[in-house]
Amino acid sequence: MDKRTKKRKNAESFSLESLEKRFTAKQAFRNELSANMAFLRGIEISRMEQVEEEEALVILSSKITFQGVIFLKTAIQHIPKTFVMKCSDYGGASLRSVLIYEMVSASQTSLSSLSKDEIDCYVNFLESSCPNFIASSPLPDEQLWNMSEGGKYCFTKFLAPPVSRCLSCDGNITMHNPPSKAKVFTLQGPIPATKITLECRPCKMSYGIARYINDRGSHYYSKELSLDLIEVSNTTYLSGQLYKWLPSLRQVGEFIFLHKMSPNHSLLSLLFCYSNHSWVSFSGFSESYNEVYQEEIERYRKTMKG
Repeated sequence: MDKRTKKRKNAESFSLESLEKRFTAKQAFRNELSANMAFLRGIEISRMEQVEEEEALVILSSKITFQGVIFLKTAIQHIPKTFVMKCSDYGGASLRSVLIYEMVSASQTSLSSLSKDEIDCYVNFLESSCPNFIASSPLPDEQLWNMSEGGKYCFTKFLAPPVSRCLSCDGNITMHNPPSKAKVFTLQGPIPATKITLECRPCKMSYGIARYINDRGSHYYSKELSLDLIEVSNTTYLSGQLYKWLPSLRQVGEFIFLHKMSPNHSLLSLLFCYSNHSWVSFSGFSESYNEVYQEEIERYRKTMKG
């Protein structure tokens, strides 16, 4: 095929006729899709029997959106089925159905405008037709731990700077170093983590988990951006919930300095109270932590050792 033939074919592909064909095909697809969605929305769920789980999820998603299905699943999982007391305010409806309805009504989803009867219908349909979906969780902790053992990455937790654009130029920030491993001490024991840092090379700024660095030095993120983590070292972090229980006055002083907290802050009151009344040293707190979480620490050790 010579160059003139190639040019002719390229010219034909951008002709008015070819553009009209493409537009017509796309419009036909949109019309067919809209008709199918309208058909699914028109199905009366209360009359459906023996429907496959995948089919049920597609039908329900067409009616209340996929986000609505996920929220409804969360509400169903959150409230135990044993909440069966009758509520006179709702005509004798079970407490569980009332609580699910109130959760849904307060949500900012497509469900919030539905009546209680409609919510009850969707809950019954989801529980009866989609038991596997209701019982599933995104990624069980056990699976994440198993995936992390001896691997290149720790899937149990991922740490990244709390920004996606440069704080100076508002440009893109990118990774220039491979991920590294870190550990996060939590109220559930130590957790292995995969950590990344980001850079804006034009501004010569680097972004870590708790701080960013520019030509004027190292800076902590503002309160609006800060993660609920305390950076102990470049590879060690404490969860905010665990940090609340640290009893050392020296640690309290550092916390005040780093977070610029006022003396009447409620968290400081708790820390001072715990330190003054419990008389527990920082080393004593560490020993208690290690004793309580012996199994978790051993699992962490094996996972990181690989």
